[in-house]
Amino acid sequence: MRRDSTERIVILLAMIIAISGIYFLNSTAHADTTIVTTQMSDTTSTVELSTYFGRPIISEYVTDPSVLAGKSIDTITLSLKKVGSPTGTVEVGVFNSDLSVKQLFGDVNASTLGTSYTTHTFSLTSPQTYQIQSGDRIGIKFTGGDSSNYIAIMTDQHDSFDGTNSYLSYHYNNSW
Repeated sequence: MRRDSTERIVILLAMIIAISGIYFLNSTAHADTTIVTTQMSDTTSTVELSTYFGRPIISEYVTDPSVLAGKSIDTITLSLKKVGSPTGTVEVGVFNSDLSVKQLFGDVNASTLGTSYTTHTFSLTSPQTYQIQSGDRIGIKFTGGDSSNYIAIMTDQHDSFDGTNSYLSYHYNNSW
């Protein structure tokens, strides 16, 4: 795609797993600073999932035919809360299937999270972006806690925006 010097195109993908469930935004910014945001999926909160030592990653898994593949993202937004007294670092970003961090968007100390859902935004340093690839897992990682002390994340498991081409996945008891 050719970019005109008078127009700057920014694609923003914000994953929100919370009050509104999982959804993605595609934003375009023009030279006149007008920003148009198009919602790319439904936003219905349906199921709370927990992330802790036994289930360290909850993510949106991107397959080869997904419309997300090739898009650039710079922000991930989630709504999180703590349950019990979890300790450790919550990482938000893109993860490999071996649980390693591919691109970290940010982190937060688990003990500082509230006990009610709060929206948290994690962004790369401007103008850095990350180009989504097939096989990426975009989401949250928390390796501390246990089934009584964990980080909760609200998901939308009824409305997918990309069919089976990108979907909720999590690592549980050493397998996806």
